Amino acid sequence: MSRKTKALRTLMARLQNKEKWKFIIYTISKSIVTISSPFYVQAVLRFISQKRETKEILLISAIYFIFVAILEILSIQVERRTYTKFNGIRRDYLVEHYSDTMKLPYSDFEDEEKMNDIYAKLSLLSSNDDGVEGVLHQLFEIGWKIISALILYMILLLTNNSLIIILCFGISYLRFVVINHEKEIELNFADTVFAFKRKLVYFTYDTSDITYGKEKRIYRFSNNLKKLYRKLLKDFLEVLLNIHAKKRLYYIFDAILSILFYTLSLYIFYRRFSVTKDTNLALIFIMVTFLCYTIQQEIINSIAFIKKNLQLIDEQLFITNIKNAELEKTEIDKFKSLEFQNVSFKYNGSEKYAIKNISFRIKAGDKFSILGLNGAGKSTIIKLILNMYQPTEGKILINGININSISQKSIIKLFSYAQQEEQPVSIRLGEYIAGGEKNCTAQKINYAIKRAGLFEKIMASKYGLDTPLTKYLDEDGLEMSGGEFQRLRFARLLCKDTADVYIMDEPTSAMDVQSEYEFYNTISNADNKTVILVSHRMKTTEFCNMILIMKDGKAIELGDRQQLLINKGLYYQMSQLEKGGENG
Repeated sequence: MSRKTKALRTLMARLQNKEKWKFIIYTISKSIVTISSPFYVQAVLRFISQKRETKEILLISAIYFIFVAILEILSIQVERRTYTKFNGIRRDYLVEHYSDTMKLPYSDFEDEEKMNDIYAKLSLLSSNDDGVEGVLHQLFEIGWKIISALILYMILLLTNNSLIIILCFGISYLRFVVINHEKEIELNFADTVFAFKRKLVYFTYDTSDITYGKEKRIYRFSNNLKKLYRKLLKDFLEVLLNIHAKKRLYYIFDAILSILFYTLSLYIFYRRFSVTKDTNLALIFIMVTFLCYTIQQEIINSIAFIKKNLQLIDEQLFITNIKNAELEKTEIDKFKSLEFQNVSFKYNGSEKYAIKNISFRIKAGDKFSILGLNGAGKSTIIKLILNMYQPTEGKILINGININSISQKSIIKLFSYAQQEEQPVSIRLGEYIAGGEKNCTAQKINYAIKRAGLFEKIMASKYGLDTPLTKYLDEDGLEMSGGEFQRLRFARLLCKDTADVYIMDEPTSAMDVQSEYEFYNTISNADNKTVILVSHRMKTTEFCNMILIMKDGKAIELGDRQQLLINKGLYYQMSQLEKGGENG
């Protein structure tokens, strides 16, 4: 079975039996409407040639149009119901796509090629006329076209018009070859087109994103963004023109084939009816022939469209990057230790190591600080601990087990993470703080926001914990300052009391002095939790029993605070600099 056939069968499996009955009803009604038109014209012409009364012609016309109207109303009603069903199937796929995207490795979202793949999948699920829904619509429509074409061919065959049939099949076959070549060109450029569209979507989103609104206005980035946007549009237009140039010969050949068919068919009819001079019959046969040819071209276009989209659907939608190896991975319920053994890592496409030969061990209950200047590799270590990336060299062990052998579910359960930068999600505050934890009750949430110093602010809002975060989706949403949002992330971290390890990346960078004091007081008293703090500020190390000093991706020092001060190395120098800054 070909991959396109598998993709088709996967799509068709979503349809229920009643949709198949709708297809049959729609196909029959549309076929009757299409096939009846030449017979109606023939009847009217015969009545006129027989000089029948006008009221008889009007009567037969009225009967015909009422009959057609009933069938059209029936087919429209069926089509509308089916349209809704197809739209629902596409949206079901869209929900699955969002779910699958959330399961992709974090590293995929920093890989341009993977991001293009994700956008390509989204594109196939975002249109009513292309991708998944487009294929379903074309499949639904193609039935009546095939039935109508077969009946019209039978009429031509029974009336000794075999030459016209040969001509129609011959020209149609050549057109099919031409259109397939056109679609192949489109497929060859599909990845490039998807990549450009993804970048254009960024600009569309960026112009309406209030997150960067102040920055864009204060620093007047609009002109810079316009230049980039125009350049991107220019480059995209060049790609589209290149595609058009490659298809130009096929367009010309396609037009020549159509002209050739109409010219030769008219010539054949002229030779046949020039002797009998039966004008009415000639007109009927011309009408049947041209109608048959037109429908056949629509069938060819539909087949080419379906073939192209099924290939894209197969490559982008059903071939997923998600690895289903979770079934064989180890589950861990309790954190005992975390160990880095000569771990090195470099990001995709980079020749430089972000961290090099890092080794340390954290035991349950430790308060561990990773200290260093910006770009030292601190956040990279956290990403590796959370299994967002895999080490380029060395091993990471949790409870003595290689992290690659541990299920992601266990890692999510063991660690609660408050990251340095995060865009607020437009959901209710209570949902944001709970963070998917099913056992996070209202009581736990209230405790967490009290410890984070946000209880009064949240409860003073219009809907309390049911207030939406940000105004993106609701005008009653709550906007927060950088410090408040940092405390909200801290509340979420506290609410996940099932986690054994709290990981915080620059947790107080936007907090005021009072909020920072309350934060460290809460963390220092978390005796039953292991804490990993990442910062460039000395304050984070005061209650930690182990400190790792990073510089340029390397571990410079490792030990407790007192030992590092005695050694008078980089930690000592940083502490002296910070003291000097405070005194100044």
